[in-house]
Amino acid sequence: MEEAFRRIKHRIDLENVSGLSWLAHQQDLAAKVLSDNLNSMLCLEALDERDGHISEAMPTVLHATSGALLKINRTRAFAHIRQSLPRWLSGAMPPPHDDLTRLLRHFAENVIRFVPGRTRPRPPQPKRHKAFAAKAVM
Repeated sequence: MEEAFRRIKHRIDLENVSGLSWLAHQQDLAAKVLSDNLNSMLCLEALDERDGHISEAMPTVLHATSGALLKINRTRAFAHIRQSLPRWLSGAMPPPHDDLTRLLRHFAENVIRFVPGRTRPRPPQPKRHKAFAAKAVM
């Protein structure tokens, strides 16, 4: 759960919204959660395409036949889904089978080596906007 919240907050950029109304916040949150869930499902499906064993303890990590631990690069996958999702949602028909197959194959090819316990924290980034509650100084 904590990983999902971190992903939604940081990688999907939850703090940047398209409007200041409650409805805009609700719609942005729903769209971001939908795209994160779609990303998770497609990444797991792409991981299934590769040779190896997926353990129940770590369902996002593939134990490859070479002995390495591999994960799908979810940030890159999200960038590809972000490009395809509007086209899929705007049409009345589901996405073509060829598009999904090509996307899953691309995800399966773009894996990163997973090292348990390794952390690479990012430096803190300044806020892009002033706090909404801050008063202007006269």
